[in-house]
Amino acid sequence: RGGQILVYTSDSGARPEAGWSLYGAARAGQNFLIRAVALEHAHEGICINALGSKNAITAGFPGCPPGAAGDDFVIPGEWSKPLEAETPLGRLGTMEELAAFATVLLDGSNRFQTAQYFSFSGGWNSA
Repeated sequence: RGGQILVYTSDSGARPEAGWSLYGAARAGQNFLIRAVALEHAHEGICINALGSKNAITAGFPGCPPGAAGDDFVIPGEWSKPLEAETPLGRLGTMEELAAFATVLLDGSNRFQTAQYFSFSGGWNSA
């Protein structure tokens, strides 16, 4: 009885953006579904949340040159300037930072947060 589930989605479902209508709508629907299912299982002590990101970079991210990113670092360059410009914090996030944020939703220490969508975007979703 009880437990924690965190579904990784995308911030594209949290803020409309030209050129991303179908993808964003699909992700918004996914986020809604996760939140609704969480309410259906809350009485069982199961906490279900969604986490989406924007401009959190790791190796293999489209446009990122080889060697410019790892789980714990991003080396900025010309390739990253457009992404940094659309992020209010002015930098890109790392997978290490994303994992640290997600950990509190999965490690058993936070059993009161459920049916939520969390954005990991350096403020992009609010800009």
